[in-house]
Amino acid sequence: MQSIDAMRREDVERNFSDVWYPVSDNLFIFDGSASWLMFVHHDGFIYVVRD
Repeated sequence: MQSIDAMRREDVERNFSDVWYPVSDNLFIFDGSASWLMFVHHDGFIYVVRD
């Protein structure tokens, strides 16, 4: 299942290990203006794309 949840940056930082599960989850994090995107791959690699 895929879903989008809105979270404050501070909450993502504080609870990252509760949001992303290694090996099983790919995670996309972006701001409200979509000017940047962070992709956390299930193997731990992190990619950042900026407008």
